[in-house]
Amino acid sequence: MDFSIIIPTYNNIDYLKLCIDSLKKNSKFNHEYIFHVNDGSDGTLNYLRETDEKWYTLLLPIPLKSLTPIFHNFILKSGSDPKP
Repeated sequence: MDFSIIIPTYNNIDYLKLCIDSLKKNSKFNHEYIFHVNDGSDGTLNYLRETDEKWYTLLLPIPLKSLTPIFHNFILKSGSDPKP
């Protein structure tokens, strides 16, 4: 794996589909994709669950008042080795 791509999303399924299609079509590297779906109502979570789950990691909503724990969770879930 070359690096991780973290994509937070909230009620923007159309743009998310464009993003995913573009990444798959245009990237020639072996990336890790991590999606954080934040309590949306547009079907994003169902869309991701129905796709081939072997190529990404899905993080479900965490009710927090700060983004710091969310980013920490991204690092823990990624296969990348964080550099200090």
